[in-house]
Amino acid sequence: MIVWEARDTVRDPRSAGTAPRHRSKAGRIGPRKCAESSPQNRPNHPLKTCQIIPVSLTRLAADVSDADLAMKASTVAEYLNALERLMVVENLPAWSPHLRSRTTLRSSPVRHFVDPSLAVAALRSSPPALLADLQFLGLLFESLVIRDLRVYAQAADAEVFHYREKGGLEVDAVVETADGRWAAFEVKLGERWVAEGERNLKRLAARLADSPHGPPAALAVIVPSGYGYVGCEAEQVGVVPISALGP
Repeated sequence: MIVWEARDTVRDPRSAGTAPRHRSKAGRIGPRKCAESSPQNRPNHPLKTCQIIPVSLTRLAADVSDADLAMKASTVAEYLNALERLMVVENLPAWSPHLRSRTTLRSSPVRHFVDPSLAVAALRSSPPALLADLQFLGLLFESLVIRDLRVYAQAADAEVFHYREKGGLEVDAVVETADGRWAAFEVKLGERWVAEGERNLKRLAARLADSPHGPPAALAVIVPSGYGYVGCEAEQVGVVPISALGP
C-alpha cells in the first residue's frame, strides 16, 4: 500500500547544531519534492521544480518515530483508516483509462483532507505564514479544488480521479461521468504555472485520442482568482477561477 504525505525540513530551535528533522504536513498527503534547494538554482520559484513522490507506510512510520517511541507501519495504516472513517481524509483513486500504448499507469490513491482548513487549524497557521510557504499553500488549494469537484461531480453522476504515469505525466483531477464522458483539470496556484498545466492536459488528451474514451468534454486549469476563459474546441485548454466552478 502506498500513501502520500506532504513534508518539509525544519530545524528544531532547541537542537542547535544538529541535523534538521522532518515534519509531516497536511494538505494533500502527498509531497511535492523539490530537486533544487538553493535559491540561486530557482530562477522562477521553488514550486516550478516540485514533483509528487510516493511514500510507503514504513517510511511514514519512520518519519513520525523518535528515540522514545517507534511506530509500526501497521499502526500508521490504522491511523489513516481511522481518519478516513471520521471523514477527515479521503482517498482520490487513480484513473485507469484503456490506452492502446504501453504507457504504465500508477494505481495508488492520493489522500486529501476532506476540509483543508483542518490542516491549517492543526498547524495553527496564519495568512502570513501560508503566504510565506507557497508550496504548502499549493497543496491546500489543490485539496480545496478536489473537494469542490467531488461535490459538483456527485450532482452530475460522475466521479473524480487523479492520473499519473510512471513516465512522469500527471494530471491533478479527471472527472468521468457514468456514460463515459470525461474532463481533466490541473490545479495551479498562480498564472505563472498555467502554461505547465496546459501542457500536461494536452499530453493527456493526445494519449487518449485513439482510445475508446475519445476526446475530452473539457480541459481546464483551475486557479485561485482572476479572469477565466474556455476554449471553443474540446481540446483547447481553458482557465477557470475556483469561484467559477459549478455543477
